[in-house]
Amino acid sequence: MSRFVVRAFFCTLAFSICLFALPRVSVGQTLFGTHPQKPANSNTKSEPTIPEGTNVIYSNFGPGYSYDCCDGWDEFAGYPVAMAFTPTKASYLLLQIHFVMVYFRGTNSMTMQLCADNDGVPGKVLASWRVRNLPQYMEEPYLYPIQTLKAPSPIELGQGQQYWLVPLPDPGAELGWNGNYDDIGGNIAFSDDNGATWETEYYWNGAFDVLGVPY
Repeated sequence: MSRFVVRAFFCTLAFSICLFALPRVSVGQTLFGTHPQKPANSNTKSEPTIPEGTNVIYSNFGPGYSYDCCDGWDEFAGYPVAMAFTPTKASYLLLQIHFVMVYFRGTNSMTMQLCADNDGVPGKVLASWRVRNLPQYMEEPYLYPIQTLKAPSPIELGQGQQYWLVPLPDPGAELGWNGNYDDIGGNIAFSDDNGATWETEYYWNGAFDVLGVPY
């Protein structure tokens, strides 16, 4: 395990492990929550519009774009937690990325980067998006809008190559990346110096998908 403690940033239900990333602390703590339901089942107000003919390159959303309402990774300014994915069926041109992020306090803005892999950690930045006015976290109704990022230009994603989504909260921001519906694991990278260096772990992922068309 990495040197980042895992702790709750959302209230959780029983049988669900709450995850938070904090720097310079040993892993080993888990907390159990008390919410009566775990998944947030999206409806027409939150489900993204999917372009016709789009292929799913990677997704850990549940049915109907459902995700974990109450657990996730804390994203502090300077301490990003990045999620990896790998196209397995083909090479694609990226069209859209969707993820679920909430706002706790401080500055309500961030940059999301799509990065190539560099020996198992985030490397070259392939694209970046500014994200503002994320939904305020609240205990009810457990439903937050899904954020949509559209590719600014054709971005090639090679089959079998790992890529990273790297959230960089603005100074003073404390945000939360909601977890995925089925506690699906994947490669995660932690940084305590705003992405200058990284440590990696295979662990539960934040909710996101990546869409595109084969080429």
